[in-house]
Amino acid sequence: MWDYQGGFGLFNKGSNETFEYDINRIMAEGKGFTLPPYKEFVMKPDSASFDIYTDFMVEGLQYGGVPGGGVADHFAKGAYEGNNCVYLTGTPQYGALGFDFTFNKDLSMLKNANSNISLWVKSLAKDATVTLRFLDTKTADLTDHPWRMDYTLVSTTKAPFDGKWHNFTIPLKSFQYVGSWDGAWFNSQNKFDWKTVDKFQIVAERAALTGNKFWFDNIKIVRGESPLVGNHEIQVESNVAVYPNPAPEKVNIRFYAALQGKLEVTIHDLSERLLKSLHNGDCTSGVLADTLGMKLEIEEINQKLQNQDKNIELVFNYPG
Repeated sequence: MWDYQGGFGLFNKGSNETFEYDINRIMAEGKGFTLPPYKEFVMKPDSASFDIYTDFMVEGLQYGGVPGGGVADHFAKGAYEGNNCVYLTGTPQYGALGFDFTFNKDLSMLKNANSNISLWVKSLAKDATVTLRFLDTKTADLTDHPWRMDYTLVSTTKAPFDGKWHNFTIPLKSFQYVGSWDGAWFNSQNKFDWKTVDKFQIVAERAALTGNKFWFDNIKIVRGESPLVGNHEIQVESNVAVYPNPAPEKVNIRFYAALQGKLEVTIHDLSERLLKSLHNGDCTSGVLADTLGMKLEIEEINQKLQNQDKNIELVFNYPG
């Protein structure tokens, strides 16, 4: 062992090289190290806001590639907030600055909860564009590719590149299917998987950034306004309330139905597995009370109105 990471490092080859998860335990024990308890990564849907970049890439991210030219600086001065920001200039066309999630992210719940990506941008490049991109994970399926979801900031329509810092808050649902580059170009098949997001990128997709300068700061995913989560009553569209939350044994569901029809209320875990059906019948006003027999915390309420039938899905986790 010559180093901490890399080919001569402490970790298993081909792994994410993450402490506690990927240590080459046989080698480490042979060197006389005291090993931490082994952890196995289990992917769960993200349900809360999280940072991607503040003064640096936050824990859980690593460098995911740099453009093949120009300047890409993760520690530039003149930040909107704090000490550092990201600076790009001279990026060749299709060049991308990557933020690689050490463990792939399941952003499906956040997307469905009307969440956004928020970032601060500064530039004087009035005729330039930059593209924000999510890449999913290429699987072993030979027909699969690292599919893209893109959103382009255009100075003339969406981004006042006037030399001042501006905040852009973009719904994840506004990103567009655009296809995949995987040794060759593959047109979009609408197969991007929000459950296996590999990277976030800032890309000079439409043209090189020759002579143009961009600064980026405070990049984060911000959970949507609704549904609310916390140790309080949850309400969605003011006609459904679930309490208490967390629910130690019994959950109460109060609902008001403005339309006649059928109501179905089901409980699911974070992996979308059905735990229990609470109600499937007439849609009226009232309170449903059900003994759960386990401690649960509500993470999400999904309401679907199909014709005059209402379906309510409660998504729970297990806080212990």
